[in-house]
Amino acid sequence: MELKLTHESICINEVVFDGVLEQPIELDYLLPDYCQSIFKVLKCKITPKITSQRIMNGKLLIDGVAYIKIIYVSEECYRVKSIMQKQVFSKSMDLKDAFDNGTVNVYCKCDYVNCRVVNQHRLDIRGAVSMKAIIICPKKIDILSKAEGMGVQIDNKKVTALGEKLAANKEFSIKEEMELGYGKPGIVNILDNTANAVLSDYKLIQNKVILKGEILLHLLYSSENEDKPEIMDYNIPISQIVDVAGINDEYKCVISFDVTNVDINLKSSGENASTSFDAEFVVRANLEANKNEEMKLINDIYSTDFNVQTNASNIKVAQLICVVNEIAVCKNAVKISKNEVNCIYDIVCDFTNESAKFNDGFLEVCGNLNISILAMDSENMPIMIDKTVPCEMKLECKCGGPDVMFVPNVTISSVSYNLTAADEIEVRVELKICGNVYKYTFYDVVSSIAIDENNKKEIKDDAVLRLYFASSGEMIWDIAKKFNTSVDAVMLENNLNDDVLHSNGMLLIPIIH
Repeated sequence: MELKLTHESICINEVVFDGVLEQPIELDYLLPDYCQSIFKVLKCKITPKITSQRIMNGKLLIDGVAYIKIIYVSEECYRVKSIMQKQVFSKSMDLKDAFDNGTVNVYCKCDYVNCRVVNQHRLDIRGAVSMKAIIICPKKIDILSKAEGMGVQIDNKKVTALGEKLAANKEFSIKEEMELGYGKPGIVNILDNTANAVLSDYKLIQNKVILKGEILLHLLYSSENEDKPEIMDYNIPISQIVDVAGINDEYKCVISFDVTNVDINLKSSGENASTSFDAEFVVRANLEANKNEEMKLINDIYSTDFNVQTNASNIKVAQLICVVNEIAVCKNAVKISKNEVNCIYDIVCDFTNESAKFNDGFLEVCGNLNISILAMDSENMPIMIDKTVPCEMKLECKCGGPDVMFVPNVTISSVSYNLTAADEIEVRVELKICGNVYKYTFYDVVSSIAIDENNKKEIKDDAVLRLYFASSGEMIWDIAKKFNTSVDAVMLENNLNDDVLHSNGMLLIPIIH
């Protein structure tokens, strides 16, 4: 009987690029005539946003915008004022190979920013943005999946592995007419805004994903009463449908929103201050869908009739263990100089340098909580207190272990604070943590087999059966290979249902001639 070999292609998700790109940010800014001159800069911040990422003609192309915010004290009245600018940037990099169907994830942050006051009407701003890019491509690997004839015996290993990823991005706009809360003084100028978007639920249907969430808008503004800035918070609902070819309810998704632009236009009421405004948000939905698939890999092979030569390949297989979608709270006590702060105007936070590790049944998510406190000092002068504190959150997770990887996506959903002492502020931040937990395993698989028909095995033993005292835990495959017989024959002769022995005992080994 001739040897029949069957080959098939399996999909392996391979990280083909993992690197960091740098983008300088430079701005020589001249204050318009209608802006009050600068007495002191309280804060200069660069917030980068990615608007698109793609692979084209062997290049990684990234487009983004850097939002530059300057909070300062005016010379004329010593009140808080602000400047908001944006700088569009594009970055490209040649890739070693062409990846037409790669999934690109880009995580950006501001590395540093320096703001120099040239004079009362001019600022020189220098900074840098880093973009960590990860490209994952489905790679087809040809493996031997089946062999029949010429006495060939194969040992199949059942493996649960991650199938081909599905990914989609959708950019959309949301427009809302907003009203100030009851009793709040009217808006003269918008000083700052922070907008985050969080997912609350999603539903999978054939080729589509229905998303629901909300935008969390935090507004800092100057009012008719210019003694102190005012704040307002809004929740704006999100409802979107994203087309994803091939998706169904078997997939598990990690979905995040990114607010890439906010435009706020005050509505005129015939007075100096406005009690309503139009807000337009540009939001980017990022979706990644995964599901595991069962596959069989030939772990070992031999022939009862002929000597066999094999070649083996070592492949790295990813498996989706679980999807993390948790809420965590980070509390930190911020020390300030005694009697430094007379009152607090506002506190905003962001979370950077996130990382994760598994430890004793817990998923530990770490990072830096950057706290900015806008306040008034004892001399009634606006001040900004910036603190960076390490933050660690423990989440119960039973899917940890060796060779397990988790890249957290962290979004701030709320910030609150209270004065616990004359020199201490307790800041409470609620964070939403999501991401996929993967396990990576290396397997040696048989990739090819060669049999020399002229090199037949010589069976000197003329016995039909042999006795073998087996130990608990032994594999039937190893016993069959040792005696040059088949697994099916050993299991049939001994009425076995499992390919692993669970107790010591005597086995009858049929000898194949």
